[in-house]
Amino acid sequence: MRNEKMKVREIMSRPVVSEDEETVVVKIAKEMAELGVGSVVVTSGGEPPAAAKPAGIVTERDIALKVLLKDKRASEVRAREIMSSP
Repeated sequence: MRNEKMKVREIMSRPVVSEDEETVVVKIAKEMAELGVGSVVVTSGGEPPAAAKPAGIVTERDIALKVLLKDKRASEVRAREIMSSP
């Protein structure tokens, strides 16, 4: 079996799905379901939106562990509260 290198562009989603850090989780979850993606890049400083910088990422796992299992309302939790960031 050969060990072939895979390039990111071969598996990445285009365009990258992103939302502002103040977006409520219910909106992010709906968007992820509609677009068939498992994560959304969270941005900050988006005035104008083109100036926004990546701040973190929200994944299906983040939503499950930090919202659903803690019995929080997805309509009241903001992306910045659950995102994973460096």
